[in-house]
Amino acid sequence: MKSSLTMDKLLPVRTTFSFYTEDLDAIRELRRELRELGLRIDTVKAVRGILHVTSESELLARSIIQFKADEAKKGPREIEMVETRLSVILPAEDLRKLDDVVDELDMKRIKMSRSYVLRALIRSLPPVKTIFKPLAKFTEEKNKAVREQAIKARAATRATRAKKRR
Repeated sequence: MKSSLTMDKLLPVRTTFSFYTEDLDAIRELRRELRELGLRIDTVKAVRGILHVTSESELLARSIIQFKADEAKKGPREIEMVETRLSVILPAEDLRKLDDVVDELDMKRIKMSRSYVLRALIRSLPPVKTIFKPLAKFTEEKNKAVREQAIKARAATRATRAKKRR
């Protein structure tokens, strides 16, 4: 199900994902490898970045593969408790992409959450060298946008203070 134009114009949305130890270990390894290549990012930026640079069809494929692997296991999917929950502010188009994958899986009678889809991606990341450039570009664009917002906020604050002084 594709979203309407109005959804694409929505502001970024904060959403929370649950992670197990295996997922956190994979993210730490990703960050370590990225650092070796010269890109230092925190866990939230890593999660936001890999979700952003991964196509909807790839998310769908990785989720189905993870589901089939979990289905083949005897016993529960996870043998441990959720280690942490991570809140991430996602661009509306990335959240839409995630929701479209969940909807597509639901139509195939595969019940998954946003967290499961993200964990499926994290557990089967492509080699870091293949995602390094898109991640670096995404990170630079986000850093530039944050800097621009900070400059505008400071200018607005100064203007407000100047009006109060008059």
